Formats: sequence, structure tokens, C-alpha cells
Amino acid sequence: MNSSFESLIEQYPLPIAEQLRHWAARYASRIAVVDAKGSLTYSALDAQVDELAAGLSSLGLRSGSM
Repeated sequence: MNSSFESLIEQYPLPIAEQLRHWAARYASRIAVVDAKGSLTYSALDAQVDELAAGLSSLGLRSGSM
């Protein structure tokens, strides 16, 4: 396994969704993502991820189905 990847796993042992929820709780009003159209706070990013997950779930996609 790539040592850079292993380092990331050690640094962030939680699944990405859980890690994002942790960051959203801790840094809700801080900027998480910036692009040419604007920025999102951790709280807003977490809400959009939840919305996307609900949409995928409504289409029948479940964890491990891909």
C-alpha cells in the first residue's frame, strides 16, 4: 500500500461521512470548500451531503451496492 495513503488512514481513521459530521459539529461556520462560484461552510457542506445521500437512497442505492 502507498505510504501516503497509509498516512492518511492513520490521520483520519473514520469513514469520510463520519469525519465530515465531526468537522461540521466542530467547525460549523468555517469555510470547508471554495470554488469559482463561491464557498460552503462545513455545516452547509454536511447538509448538502445529507441531501445527496437521501437522493441516492431514494433511487435504491445503499452502502456497498456499487
